Amino acid sequence: MPYVQKLFGNSEASRELVIVSTEKKTNWTRYDPPATIVATTIFISLESFMLDEGVCAEVKVGSEHLRLFSEQNAQGLQASVYNVISKKWIAPSEPVESIEQGKLKAATYAEAYLKQVANLKLPLLKWKESRAA
Repeated sequence: MPYVQKLFGNSEASRELVIVSTEKKTNWTRYDPPATIVATTIFISLESFMLDEGVCAEVKVGSEHLRLFSEQNAQGLQASVYNVISKKWIAPSEPVESIEQGKLKAATYAEAYLKQVANLKLPLLKWKESRAA
């Protein structure tokens, strides 16, 4: 049976996921591989999953529930809008020039969506800092 251990680097210097898999197999039914297979290690960088900075706003109006994002991550500055109820992106991540431009772009998409699907107005947004790594 394979043994899998997951370790996460906690220090600033080592942000990587280490997966160590060790398997010993001595009675093979076909072919003739080496008698023992030991210690396979895979390193995957977590930097691409890290959020550098950003803001988000939650909108609950009528039967609609949206989350707006303006964030700086490994892919650059991006704005997006997520429908919490349908679990779908209304506006998937789109490149922007700044966090402020991202806030404006996300609000514009959310406003147009609310107007189109339910003839609702976008309430005043309260932007909060997104969870950073």
